[in-house]
Amino acid sequence: MKSFVRMTKLSNICGRSDYITDESRQEGILAHNSIDWTIYHEHELLNQKSAKANNEGRELVIALPNEWKDLEKEELARRVDFLSQRAIGADINQEYQWAVHWNQARTNLHAHVIFSERKLQLNDKATSRWDRDIYLTAEGKVARKKADRARNEDGSIKPPVHRKGELKDTSISTLSIKDKKYSRKDWLLEAKETVKETFKKEWNVDIEKQDYLHQYHEGKGSESSLIRQKNEIIKAVNYRLKDLERLNITSNFEKSVEAFKVNIKKGQYVIPYIGEDSRVHLTKLHSLKEASSFVAKTEELWDKGIKETQKAKAMLDCFTKVKDAQERYYNLLMDSKDDRRPMNLNTIKAPERFKTAYNDFLEAKRIEKSCLRNYNAYRGFWGLFKGKAKKEAYTEYSRAREYAEKLGAELQKDLKIDDTNLSICFEPDGSILNAVQMAFQRHLEDLERYKENELVNTRPLDFKKPSKEAVNEARNAFIAEMEKVPEEEKERIRILINDTIPDKGNTMTSLKCRIEVKDLVKKHLPTQEEIRELDSIRLITKTHGLFRGR
Repeated sequence: MKSFVRMTKLSNICGRSDYITDESRQEGILAHNSIDWTIYHEHELLNQKSAKANNEGRELVIALPNEWKDLEKEELARRVDFLSQRAIGADINQEYQWAVHWNQARTNLHAHVIFSERKLQLNDKATSRWDRDIYLTAEGKVARKKADRARNEDGSIKPPVHRKGELKDTSISTLSIKDKKYSRKDWLLEAKETVKETFKKEWNVDIEKQDYLHQYHEGKGSESSLIRQKNEIIKAVNYRLKDLERLNITSNFEKSVEAFKVNIKKGQYVIPYIGEDSRVHLTKLHSLKEASSFVAKTEELWDKGIKETQKAKAMLDCFTKVKDAQERYYNLLMDSKDDRRPMNLNTIKAPERFKTAYNDFLEAKRIEKSCLRNYNAYRGFWGLFKGKAKKEAYTEYSRAREYAEKLGAELQKDLKIDDTNLSICFEPDGSILNAVQMAFQRHLEDLERYKENELVNTRPLDFKKPSKEAVNEARNAFIAEMEKVPEEEKERIRILINDTIPDKGNTMTSLKCRIEVKDLVKKHLPTQEEIRELDSIRLITKTHGLFRGR
């Protein structure tokens, strides 16, 4: 079912209450409760501060599952009462009224929920008095001006309903101030979510995804036909938006939704359509008539374009499924016949180890150079007075030099450059010698190449040989996906799929596995010519059998 919750403000809560419960004015009332709203009505009349009538309450119209029409009246009443209470968030002191309506066409079961933003507050005694005489108009409203006061048949003014200084009748109840939560902009959204959650949790009713654009209430007024036309356009746009989302054509989707919402308030309509270039475009129409005509004119081209897009998407989905099945089968087949040697982990880690060793050596040489500068500072006359410090500086320099030489010796055989260049790896300005940089880069490239070859031409360390059953299962799944390909698409899929067969190393085993997969593709994805040849052979065989008889 589709979720629908609409809210309206009520300036005459008593009149609305009578209307939704009056069987002579409603097409079908399945159940309702009764509330006397007089105290709320009179309160708002007496506290009206302008010519505009006070908001006496609010009404929610909530769509119900049509299946609920078959419920027992007591069960229907229980469910709708609970739903109403949850929707408005009513507590024990807040009154609400509901009525379940069933339209004449029996297609729209819904509930009207009337509630006040005020709550009843019980009192034991009177505590306030009227600060002025209260007169009513002929219509029963509070008279603001003397001229508006109701008059008797002889023209005299009717007496006030309350005199100044009289105690207000609060012995039974009073009303609280209005609950401000109902005036929040997001309250209706919260109520809608509460209704959906209640349907799902309490009665396991699945709510369909809301349309992108909401329709307008037609009613029975003079503009109902225009509203109906507007809703027809909205239905058409929602239909097209569903197509775009279903096919994941998102380029104009969000843009279209927002543009429509903004412009419809101005009496303008933004319609998505498919042009002659087979692409989705948007156009803005400035009247209801133009929009209706444009929707009708572009409907055929839209359906054609969507069908073609659907076909292309189905083709892509089909190819993807076949490709995935092919890849799984090839990998398992290759693994079952894989005769490659196990991977050498040292070769895999060699590039990173070498970079680390090289950087450590350069850092050691920088420290050595820094320690040498520190030691040289004590040479000469100054060193005579700093003998101890000079000795410590020399010790630090010696240790740094020995450590750098040790690291350099480990790199010497890899870099293949002479001792001189390696020992003095820095230029006077502190930059690394070009010969050292070039030697490092050459060796690193060699190590990366060895690593790549190792990854391709050896078995991973976590390799586990698959069972024959697993290979056969993958083979059957691959055949099954190929059999699903429509006859007219088999040749195209075959060409595409043969270009995507993976390659696990340049070995004879890999070559044999690729050939086996290609033979399977050729058998189950024949070209149109091969199909015609097979049909001819079958026909000849069948005809030969007819003449052979027994």
